[in-house]
Amino acid sequence: ADRRQMHAIVDPETMGDFLSGVWKRNLEWRHYGVGFEFLRMTNSIVKIEKYRASNTDTNSVHLTWSFGETLREHLKFGYVMKISHSCGSDKSKHNINDVGASPPSATATSSTKHSNLLSLQWQYSGEQCTGYYHMKTCTLTLSFVLKNACVTFIYRVIDENTMSITCIEVDDDHTPTIQFGQMCRLNMKKYSKVLESVKQ
Repeated sequence: ADRRQMHAIVDPETMGDFLSGVWKRNLEWRHYGVGFEFLRMTNSIVKIEKYRASNTDTNSVHLTWSFGETLREHLKFGYVMKISHSCGSDKSKHNINDVGASPPSATATSSTKHSNLLSLQWQYSGEQCTGYYHMKTCTLTLSFVLKNACVTFIYRVIDENTMSITCIEVDDDHTPTIQFGQMCRLNMKKYSKVLESVKQ
C-alpha cells in the first residue's frame, strides 16, 4: 500500500494532494561541525493548503506553507510554493563531451517535460528559492539560498502519512546545524477531539 501511494505522485496535482494537510514535525538538532554535538529536540506544526494563484495556470499547483508550535496558536505564514512539471532535455546537460554533436533545438529543450522531476518554486525573505520532487527516489529537495544563510531540506516520502527529513542550516548569526527526524500527517478529526478535551 505504501509503494502505491508513493508512485501515485506523478504530476503537480497529485503532489499537491499528498502534501496538503496538517503535519507534526519532530526534529533532532545537532551542531553541523566536526563533532556533531547534540543541541536540542523540537516539535512543530506544518500546515500545507492548496491555493490557486491563477485560473489560467492549469499546469501547476500552488501550496501555502504555514508553521507554528501548536494548533492552539495562530500559525505563521511561510511561503506559497508553485509545483509544476520540470522541463528540459537530458542530452543538453550530459553530452558536453560529444565534440561536434549538433545542439538540440531550443524549442525541443523548452517544451520537453522531464518525466522524473517536478519543479518547486517559492519566495522567502525576498529571494527566489527552488527545489525538486524526484519521482524515482520519492524525495523533495528544497533549497533556500538567502543573503546571509543557506538552508537545504530533503524530505523522503515513506508512506501516505509519513516523511523523513534532513535539514542543513548555515547562517551568519547562529550555530550551523543539521536537523533530522520525521513529519507525520495528523488525523484532524482525532486531534480536534484531543484539543477539545484539553480545553475542558
